[in-house]
Amino acid sequence: MTATTAPGEILRLRDRLRHRPRLGGLVVAVVFFWESLSPTLLPRSIPVQALLTGGCTAVGYALGASVSVAVGWFRASRGAAPWNTRNLRRVAWGVAVAVVVVGGLVWGRWQNDQRSLVSMPEMAPAGYLGVLALGAVIGGVFLLVGRLVGQGLVALDRLLRRRLSPALAFVVTVVVFAVVAVTVTRDVVLRPLFDQVNAAYGTVDDSTEPGVERPTSPLVSGGPGSLVPWETLGEQGRTFTGGTTTPAELRTLVRAGTPVVPPIRVYVGLKSADDARARAALAVAELDRTDAWDRDVLVVGTTTGTGWINPRSARSVEAINGGDTAFVAMQYSYLPSWISFLVDKDVAAEAGEALFSAVYRKWTTLPPATRPRLVVFGESLGSFGSEHAFNRATSSSSVDTVTREVDAALWVGPTYSNPIRTPLIEARDPGSPTWRPRIGDGGTVVFTNTAGELLGVDAQTVVYQQHPSDPVGWWDWSAMWSRPLWLQGPRGYDVPERAHWFPFVTWAQTSTDLIAGFAAAAGHGHNYDDAWPQAWAAVAAPDGWTTADTRAVARRLADFSAAQD
Repeated sequence: MTATTAPGEILRLRDRLRHRPRLGGLVVAVVFFWESLSPTLLPRSIPVQALLTGGCTAVGYALGASVSVAVGWFRASRGAAPWNTRNLRRVAWGVAVAVVVVGGLVWGRWQNDQRSLVSMPEMAPAGYLGVLALGAVIGGVFLLVGRLVGQGLVALDRLLRRRLSPALAFVVTVVVFAVVAVTVTRDVVLRPLFDQVNAAYGTVDDSTEPGVERPTSPLVSGGPGSLVPWETLGEQGRTFTGGTTTPAELRTLVRAGTPVVPPIRVYVGLKSADDARARAALAVAELDRTDAWDRDVLVVGTTTGTGWINPRSARSVEAINGGDTAFVAMQYSYLPSWISFLVDKDVAAEAGEALFSAVYRKWTTLPPATRPRLVVFGESLGSFGSEHAFNRATSSSSVDTVTREVDAALWVGPTYSNPIRTPLIEARDPGSPTWRPRIGDGGTVVFTNTAGELLGVDAQTVVYQQHPSDPVGWWDWSAMWSRPLWLQGPRGYDVPERAHWFPFVTWAQTSTDLIAGFAAAAGHGHNYDDAWPQAWAAVAAPDGWTTADTRAVARRLADFSAAQD
């Protein structure tokens, strides 16, 4: 490009970017805008709704405009005259304004109706103005980037048409765009992003939370005589072992007359051994060292992405059993679960299988009459990893494996990708909802939603705890093009009746629901902190345990946790 032609090219590019919106793009954008306001699993904050609305509106415009261009090209190739869309365009703009106004009247009501379902305070209707303002900026950025990309594709297509046939030029343009898009996304965006995330969370893993001190009990990893150095446990491992419930604390939590012993907590960090098999072997050696095989209950837990074990969960099983427990876990990542789920989900499966297999081999060599009850546990991504140790060709054969190899399994807040849970839901008994499916006669596998429902569960082999509004359990790529599982059948008790499926938009909505899921009130979303005593009583209570005992321990644990917080 010469200096004399440069200004002209810049003006032409400016005119293309200023091109008035295409009618098809405007129509589809309005539809996507409206659908983005509808409720799904959890209420949305103003910034999240703005991101969702801006993004969906931009995608809707891109889809509609693309169809308009394709139709226009087809008609032009057949010699047809362009349509006169002036009047239709006026009508479309009028409808767009009306939709924006009506959206302001209904969005706040929809959100507040949903907030009442999940025990959240109402929000002011004026928040819709923030959604519009911020959403317009976000959508504008998306549209600008889209137009720049589109103009680049047009320019490339024109350049290729000078040397190639129109059909071949089109194919080459599409291939070049796909290659460049994948390369830029992978090498320019994702790889540097994940490198920075790895570096940041690797540094965090070297730290120790305030108030956490090295344990003095020899029954805890990182303590005196431990085979696992305190420095190698990682941040979450140090929190887990450093926060072991003390005998003095247990005496304030257990039912009257229950003898108390110091609990055993075994943990192996990423830096404690070279790979998953070596870490699992080290964990078994720690169980040997602490005489964990003499305890009444042995819990094999699979952690979340950062190596986290919910302290309320561990404390609950210890309180129910007076500390006569051993809890073993190991770290497989230091990334948050949502990142681990995207980039190293297989690592969670490998860790869950390696740890259980190593523990199970040793456990089967012990006399059945004296060995501990074996319970497997996982929360969120931990349930995904834990299930993989029992994954077989079918869900029924997987359940048979669980029944044969362990005394009980507790899987809380499972993901949609869990290899056993989701096929079980798909094969549920007719008439039962997806959020509380009935499996067979209900004697082996039971799905529960609330703490109250868990009180009625007695000595099940497999217990799932899931909330209807938990997006972790329902998020899947297929929601872009097909009705998701959570919308099949009647709505869950904390999911709005108004929720429905719309292509792409529902997937985008449930993706943003993931942001809110971890901050939801207890009993909703991905927060299960109100039901840990009830869940553990369902799978690992001692002989003679009653519902009244569970309620009493739950009250004491709630007071204890409130004091800790």
